[in-house]
Amino acid sequence: AWLGEMGGGCDRPVGAYATIPGDDEGSGEGTLHLTAILASGDGRLVLRHEDDGDDPVELGRRVARHLLDQAGGDWLLDESSPLVSSVPA
Repeated sequence: AWLGEMGGGCDRPVGAYATIPGDDEGSGEGTLHLTAILASGDGRLVLRHEDDGDDPVELGRRVARHLLDQAGGDWLLDESSPLVSSVPA
């Protein structure tokens, strides 16, 4: 849900890592903690956001929207953006 909301794939400067704090027994149950980043293509701008939630889909979308809003919208992920297109292929 997070990557889909970001509009990304393997060529986007994004990353996310989810954990279940306190799940030492490996039950896979509990509140999720998601840490995610969004970077410009040249790496000069790196945004990070963390949040918790019980629904992984809603959490992923919420964190993605926060990062995109913080970046000023989807333009950061637009291939024609100077920040994205400045990265060599």
